[in-house]
Amino acid sequence: MTLTELRSEMKQAMIAKNADRLSVIRMLISAVSYSAMNLAKKDDEMTEDDIAQVVLKEVKKRKESIADYEKANDAERAQKEQSELSILQEFAPTMMSEDDVMRNVAEIIGDNKSVPLGQAIGMVMKEVKNKADSQVIQDAVKKYLGV
Repeated sequence: MTLTELRSEMKQAMIAKNADRLSVIRMLISAVSYSAMNLAKKDDEMTEDDIAQVVLKEVKKRKESIADYEKANDAERAQKEQSELSILQEFAPTMMSEDDVMRNVAEIIGDNKSVPLGQAIGMVMKEVKNKADSQVIQDAVKKYLGV
């Protein structure tokens, strides 16, 4: 997803008068701009991978907020975060299944099961960046190494 595509989605949400979707897309565009500023890039220089990282970061924030609100018995806020999450997930890259992650772990680490856990996770993260949830990767590496 490019910034141009996000802006196009924003226009479509405006035309459809979908306030919730519009709000989430505006927040996402703002987060992309903020990230570009932190990376010392112009908004238009953000790659699809850069934008995917921002989307995944926002998805993670929503998931954590939902858990916190449910823990605090605030169903109304949890529902709002859930609706934002569902909109954000439309823009998130497709994630690999646990089986695909396990295959990648086996290919990357191979027979070298003596590699330290942190290094092994780093090697796998480098290869499957933005394609799999970090927790799934950690679990797969631990399982593969027998930790």
